[in-house]
Amino acid sequence: MAEQEVDGDGGLNRAAGERFRREVLAPGGSVDPAAAYRAFRGADPDVAHLVRRRTRGPER
Repeated sequence: MAEQEVDGDGGLNRAAGERFRREVLAPGGSVDPAAAYRAFRGADPDVAHLVRRRTRGPER
């Protein structure tokens, strides 16, 4: 389920920001970036979303 469906603001809120700071920014380079991503998102990184977004053309 997408963040927007969960909290209505697309995940842009203080709680999500604090969690991002704690799980991704605070450890810095002391943890594997994929592990930090998993801790924050609860899932493995998947480039399919990035590829789809980059290849679908300009937004309308």
